[in-house]
Amino acid sequence: MTPSIQDILTDLRSAAGTLPPMAKAFLVAVAVMLLLAVLAGVVLLGLAPAPATPPLNLTAGYDAGSIHLYHSGGTALSNRSFLVLVDGVDQTKNVTYAPPLQNGTFGPGSTMIIPVTAPVQGVSLVTADSHRTIIQSAYAEDFVLITPGAPWSMPFPPQPGSTVQGVQEPPHSYTPPTSPTPSAGFDTAAPGTVTVAAANSADPGKAQFRCTGTDDQVVINKALATGASVQLMDGTFHCSGRIVLPTRSVLAGAGTFQTIIEVKNSTDGYQPIDVSKPYVTLRGFSLAGQGFIRISASHVRVRDVYATSLGTDGVRYRSAGNGMFFVWADRQDLSDIEFYNCTAYDCTTHGFNMNQNFADRVPHAIQNTRFVFCYAALCGYGEAGNSRSEWTTGFDLQEMNDLVDCQVINCIADNNWESGFHFEPGDRVDDAGKEIGPATRTVGVVLQNCLSQNNGYRNTNPAHYFMAGYYVHKNTVLTSCRAVHNRNAGFFVQGGSNLTFEGCRDELSTYGWQVIKSSSRITLSNCTADHSRIWSLWASSTDNLTLKGFTQVSPGGARGTLAMLGWYRDEKKYQKPVTHSSFEIRTEGGGSLSAITQKGDGNRYTLTP
Repeated sequence: MTPSIQDILTDLRSAAGTLPPMAKAFLVAVAVMLLLAVLAGVVLLGLAPAPATPPLNLTAGYDAGSIHLYHSGGTALSNRSFLVLVDGVDQTKNVTYAPPLQNGTFGPGSTMIIPVTAPVQGVSLVTADSHRTIIQSAYAEDFVLITPGAPWSMPFPPQPGSTVQGVQEPPHSYTPPTSPTPSAGFDTAAPGTVTVAAANSADPGKAQFRCTGTDDQVVINKALATGASVQLMDGTFHCSGRIVLPTRSVLAGAGTFQTIIEVKNSTDGYQPIDVSKPYVTLRGFSLAGQGFIRISASHVRVRDVYATSLGTDGVRYRSAGNGMFFVWADRQDLSDIEFYNCTAYDCTTHGFNMNQNFADRVPHAIQNTRFVFCYAALCGYGEAGNSRSEWTTGFDLQEMNDLVDCQVINCIADNNWESGFHFEPGDRVDDAGKEIGPATRTVGVVLQNCLSQNNGYRNTNPAHYFMAGYYVHKNTVLTSCRAVHNRNAGFFVQGGSNLTFEGCRDELSTYGWQVIKSSSRITLSNCTADHSRIWSLWASSTDNLTLKGFTQVSPGGARGTLAMLGWYRDEKKYQKPVTHSSFEIRTEGGGSLSAITQKGDGNRYTLTP
């Protein structure tokens, strides 16, 4: 046993009692020096940084029989300095390199090839002298499909502008059930109607206002200022500035694809259709180029509107708005807003976004909102693809704002850069991650009969994270929602609470459900994970997770199981057990792997082969 500082001082004090004065003085000096040395050692141990891991960047690709790790930059490594773990098993001896290593060094431009015979969940490089020091890890949701000719493969190694080789224009391949009828508009609020013709309208002589094809927003705003409902004729309106809707006004086109409002401004692209007054109706037109709708008032109806970042010239323009359909609580609560049969397609920003101005540090709620039969596809191309952000989603419905009574019914998200449907988990922080306000409130969110598919596969950002069908967090009910072929989880819960999934289904996503990082009170009732690429369920650091009537159909499995509990990438902060939970699981297929890892405290399992 190593003596403590107190023990040493006690022994010295005892010995000093028998010594002459000069010897005592010498002994005291020695004791002081010893004490200072020990304290200095403690301080140095506490302040000294842990040994740094080599900075490097690896990109992972996979095909039917191998994992490829491409070294795209950073420190070159001696191949004797690290081990290669595949799902935690050392596979270093099976590794080959292309081109062959020079001087035994794995450096930029080299590709490591690891043969595999089953689905792989994770590959890690760890230092040879200490398996606890992770150099870099890649997980199944990070892998790029590199099988030549496969529909969703991507050139390897992918570049920021790379795209998958699959179909880039997803059709409306899914028809939801009959949608609820739209809420009544506010047409009666604006007496009478005035007509505005585009420069290329078929019969402009019938219009009270006529546009020239340049700065057409000036004429449209004059028509709106009359107080009457404004009817835009067929044709293309070329705008360079805002269209501003007065209170109790209507702006209607001749039909979704008959009337096009194209916005272009090379100096300032932030030129929305500005709805900052209440009781406004928009319907029956398309937006193109830099155009988007910004709503910062209550009592608004938007129906049969199509928005795209593609201009009529075929060029994809960078959007300055935070969403093609953007609800912005600007220092006030908002209520009673509906989007019906609206489409965001091929966009450089979110399809639909709700957020608030938090500059005054005052929380505001967006409440009583409905999204019915809306569609968001091909939203986001990364910053290299002229998008304003690397985190673009189809429907991003909560960021800084409180969210109360939000219904999302019969909506589709397809092939978006990050998530399909996305709700941030509650922190109000600045760009540096500093907390700047109380956690957001989420109350009464309902998603029903929605579909989210193919999200995340185009994402080439090394920092990608979500890539999920549905990213939801609290006080939400999802009923009969489907997730299909999402790069990460079909249904992703992080730090979530009080969530119910009723009759939901995932097909072909990497993970069916992922529930992590201090989640609680999550219920899956009569849900199915069908042919998950890895696990039907991946949960850790979660309490009171209940699966009732859950069916897993032929998950790929990894690490010896079809569903994983407790493990989280060997990260101590998040790798905690699932507790006080109940698992009623029926398994169809899956081979010899266990149905689920039965780890945790206070859990009950009812497993049917």
